[in-house]
This record gives sequence, C-alpha cells and structure tokens, in this order.
Amino acid sequence: MMYKLNVIDANDQMIEAVLDGTKFFINLVWNESDKSFIINLHDSNSEIILAGVKVVPNYPLFFQSRASFMPLGDIVVGLSPVINRIERSSFEDGLAELFYFPEDELEAMGLLDKYGKI
Repeated sequence: MMYKLNVIDANDQMIEAVLDGTKFFINLVWNESDKSFIINLHDSNSEIILAGVKVVPNYPLFFQSRASFMPLGDIVVGLSPVINRIERSSFEDGLAELFYFPEDELEAMGLLDKYGKI
C-alpha cells in the first residue's frame, strides 16, 4: 500500500525511509534559482545512488533511472487540484504530499508496463 513520506518545512532535508524492506535516505532540496525541489536518493550508508532529479507532480520520479540497487517502487508527489506547480511552501501548506508506491501497486496500476520493471 502506498504511504506518505513526512516532509518538514526546510530548504534541505534528509528523510529516512524503509522502502521495500531496505533503508534509504531521501534528500529533498529547494532550488531557489529554479523555484523547484530536487530529490536525491542515498543508500543506508549515505552514499548517493541518484542525484538531481527535479520534483514534478503526479509523475514517478525514479522511473528513468530504475536499477536493481534502488527501491522497487517509486516516489510520486501528489498535488492538490487548487495549484498547478509545487511551491516552496506547498508541502507545509498541505497542497503537496510525497508518497512512496511499492512495486505491486505500480504493477496493479499498469505503470510498470509503461515505465519498466527492474
């Protein structure tokens, strides 16, 4: 079942999460010049696995970089219909939420056929 990842009000934060039974660290960084968030994925030893992915709403963020050492599911930002882009305060205001969708849920939605299964 998908679950929400807690985002705090910070320009740079590290979220510890167990995804598909493995601990990862998700680094969410506000890019002031681009007015967007960037997400980086670290393994349990804090080594970077994936860096510099621009956070966009309603789109699986890691699908283009899927590899066996990454979580089997994907991270998606849900966005309230009252806004059309993620602002710096969107997570704090509850207008955006960060979710993790496990592999079986992505498969049930037909997204792994579309984006590729590891």
